[in-house]
Amino acid sequence: MDPQKRERLGVDLARQQTRLVRELKAVRVASGLTVADVAESMEVDEAMVYRFEKGSTNPTLATIRRYALAVGAMLDLSAKSLSDHTKTVVHEAANVIERDPAKQAAFTQFHAVETTAPWLRSGPGQDREKQLVSAWTVGHRV
Repeated sequence: MDPQKRERLGVDLARQQTRLVRELKAVRVASGLTVADVAESMEVDEAMVYRFEKGSTNPTLATIRRYALAVGAMLDLSAKSLSDHTKTVVHEAANVIERDPAKQAAFTQFHAVETTAPWLRSGPGQDREKQLVSAWTVGHRV
């Protein structure tokens, strides 16, 4: 795998893990459970739960499942190829741009500027819109 693609995938995987932990914490809070309640259910000390929720640990899947069980959350884990993931990211970014007038304006500015950037020009078999959205989202983290 291309080192640049590998690095991007690593960043996206870390973001997904962070998002999962935030979502699990939100379930805990919405359920009215305290950190002490979760720690007791998991049979760990409260500091471990605080570290987990803060993201300062690298939890195993087993730990994530135990936390989910303690807060009453269902995990929805899936795996897909890097190319399928990339298509999803581009599609989601395009939807965000479509719904947000401020992002539409920024994208329009980017589109005007890209005509002078040869690295953004479409090559054989490339989808220009996906290329533009992908390049824009890399710079703007939609």
